Amino acid sequence: MAKASSNYVCQSCGASFARWMGKCEACGAWNSIVEEAAADTLPKGLSRGKGKKVEFVALDGKAPEAMRRPTGIAEFDRVTGGGLVRGSAILIGGDPGIGKSTILLQVVNAVAKGERPLRSAYISGEEAVEQVQLRAKRLGLQSHAVEIATATNVRDIIASLDRTDPPDLVVIDSIQTMYLDNLDSAPGTVAQVRSCSAELIRLAKSRGFVVVLDKNNKVISAPGGTEPVYEGGVLKPLSQGAEKIFHHGHDVCPDDEGNLYVCQWNAGKTYPVKLVKA
Repeated sequence: MAKASSNYVCQSCGASFARWMGKCEACGAWNSIVEEAAADTLPKGLSRGKGKKVEFVALDGKAPEAMRRPTGIAEFDRVTGGGLVRGSAILIGGDPGIGKSTILLQVVNAVAKGERPLRSAYISGEEAVEQVQLRAKRLGLQSHAVEIATATNVRDIIASLDRTDPPDLVVIDSIQTMYLDNLDSAPGTVAQVRSCSAELIRLAKSRGFVVVLDKNNKVISAPGGTEPVYEGGVLKPLSQGAEKIFHHGHDVCPDDEGNLYVCQWNAGKTYPVKLVKA
């Protein structure tokens, strides 16, 4: 049986070495090199040319402006460019005890209020549910639209979030406590942080569908998603439909008669679907 290969990765800068050493030659950090299982250099079958072609667009091409959801916290909205964008991933960094968890708890509470409340999930890998609840109570933050849980296994987290009614905003506190059970590395190592982040970002970008608005910015249709329902003038959370007819449709084109043409993601030679104006 072939022996599994391994390499030595610096936990400070991510530099990789063939053998262990006390000082990292790349960043100069001491005792920061940890042995990790080496990943395959090439995925199996990569050289057989079975990949999908990547679509290129012009650098100066026109792109629809992303819809941002302001949180109501002025400084947070300023550093995020005006608010949160669906499908995006944001890394909040800082020294221990500086207040990262506190501001994120304030953010999920803030977006749960207002004219268009968002459902949020706060997943803590460092604190118990009771500790998070006590901090929220101390800060005067309470909302039924915020769900909290404790978990560190990314497989369990993805299974819990990948559902028909996923939350609009997910907070992972923190990524250094998360782990994938198919990696031999300990939580917090470069390999675990990199892999866990990739899986969570993939999940964030895989949830989505086309939303059609009227002139008053009211949702009138969500092809590929559940039927838009308003209660008391507030739109209930939309989710992806069971039949993924439209999977990440990325363009909606109207004609002169007011009809809409919606493309299908990776549809090849399939024509866009025409939505006739009623």
